[in-house]
Amino acid sequence: VTLSGTPGRGGNIRMRGLGGGYTQILLDGERVQGGLSLDSIDPDQIERIEILRAPTAETGARAIAGTINIITREGRRGMPSELKVGSSFQGGYSGPTASLVQYKDSERWSANYTLSANRWSGPDHSQTDQVTNGVNTRQRITDTHYERQGLNTSARLQFKGDPGESLTLMPFVAFSQGTTPGSMLASQSLNNAAPTTTTATTGTDNQFWVARLNGQWKQKLSADSNVEWKFNVGGWNSHSVLHQNSLNTAVLPNIQEDSLTQDRSVNLGGKYTNVMGGGHQWVS
Repeated sequence: VTLSGTPGRGGNIRMRGLGGGYTQILLDGERVQGGLSLDSIDPDQIERIEILRAPTAETGARAIAGTINIITREGRRGMPSELKVGSSFQGGYSGPTASLVQYKDSERWSANYTLSANRWSGPDHSQTDQVTNGVNTRQRITDTHYERQGLNTSARLQFKGDPGESLTLMPFVAFSQGTTPGSMLASQSLNNAAPTTTTATTGTDNQFWVARLNGQWKQKLSADSNVEWKFNVGGWNSHSVLHQNSLNTAVLPNIQEDSLTQDRSVNLGGKYTNVMGGGHQWVS
């Protein structure tokens, strides 16, 4: 399992050296909606991570490299409330985080709620040099400062009925927004002529939110068979605005981009399991 992107800042998850598109990422058994950054999920919300190296009846054959299933935390017994506050530091900038967990239960039901907030901030510097045929040269030096704030909350409500019967509801809401203002210094020399230099201001503003509700109903039909129903309803929006304003468009172009991507979905699935004896099961 490897991560692409800048070291220390997360990135696409890959398995077996294949591209990110060959690895299936699930959150509580459901495909992660596009635009959701996994590093924005507070670790306190995660109970365990399953790595599946082959297709199964539950995950299908969408992933050639494998499947990573992130399971959010179920209700735990112990302290009814827990508050955690911390911070990281990078390049002289702090990244505070805070999370609140509450747990309640009774004889037939249990519930836990998690609310977390985070903020990332830091500088970034990059330089690109390009030489073509030994006579054309281009150089770009970029300095940016990125800021991102996030808020996400999740809950798990579980009701237990007769033996083998349970209903679980798992709402999840996440919101994040960020900005990356910066500047760019560019120079180019064509046919070994004197270089032409210009500057530009750059900036990217982005906003993302996702809201979904997962549900699961389990029922025991007999001593050897059971049925499980799952449903998922939700959606997400991703909005990004990019601009680049140059003093010399012959060296650096002006760029104005505004993109909006959104998705709404409803899924319903059922699984029937029957123990046939001899170490065999029928699953459909």
